Amino acid sequence: MIGKLHDPNVLEFESNTSIKNTLFLEKGMTASIKSDEFIGKRIGKVSRINKILNPTSQNMSVFIETSDQGLYDGMYVFGEIIVGEIDNTFLIKRNLIEDNNVFVIINNKLMSKN
Repeated sequence: MIGKLHDPNVLEFESNTSIKNTLFLEKGMTASIKSDEFIGKRIGKVSRINKILNPTSQNMSVFIETSDQGLYDGMYVFGEIIVGEIDNTFLIKRNLIEDNNVFVIINNKLMSKN
C-alpha cells in the first residue's frame, strides 16, 4: 500500500498557464493570490510545475502552495507570479500600438516610435 501524508494547514491551488509562460517559472517563486472573497492579497510559493501538456487546452498546470489561514479549499482565486523586471519599460494599452509603432511626445513634439 502506498500512502500520502498531507499537512492540513497547507493549501495547494492549481492554475493553468501557457507553455510560453510556464517556461519562465521555477519552483519556489513567490505568487500573489487574490480573490473577490477578500481584500488585499495573500502570498504563496510555486510548489510544483506539471511538465505534461493538457491536450485539450494546450496549457500546463502550475501548483501554488500557501499556509495562509484566510484561504479555504474550493475558493476561486487568481494569482500573479513576477518572473523578472526590465528597466525602461512602460505599460500601454494594446490599441495604442499601430504597425508596431506608438506615438510619444519628445521635446513637446509628437513623434512615432518603434
